[in-house]
Amino acid sequence: MEPAFEINAPDVVGEIVDGEAIIMHLGRGYYYSLEGSGALIWGGIERRMPAGSIADALAARFGIDPSQARETTGALLDDLLSHKLVRPAGQPGQEADLSEIPVPGGLYAEPRLEIFTDLQDLLLLDPIHDVDDAGWPIAPQRARA
Repeated sequence: MEPAFEINAPDVVGEIVDGEAIIMHLGRGYYYSLEGSGALIWGGIERRMPAGSIADALAARFGIDPSQARETTGALLDDLLSHKLVRPAGQPGQEADLSEIPVPGGLYAEPRLEIFTDLQDLLLLDPIHDVDDAGWPIAPQRARA
């Protein structure tokens, strides 16, 4: 059976907006932008599709060679795993149609994962639990390091 992956919830959340996957790792305070064909791959991960099925959808959508699609999908999955944004899924989801996922310009572009750390202090704040006597949020020490 071919491996499938899922979003590493609850630490990770993501959404596809106008052909770009916006991903946040709430445990680290990083956010990510996944552009190019990456939004389509992320859509397959959201549906827990097997890696090969995601690659097949990528090849069909953009008319690229299936071996290139498998290599591209595998490389991005490795990158997402290394950042702990995804994890192996216990059970793969059902096959799904990824054609509704928008791709800007409709042309193939290699997926590009960008990492942003500039909002780490804000994303790591817990304004409900980490407050001082006056009720103001206290930034955790790990965000300052």
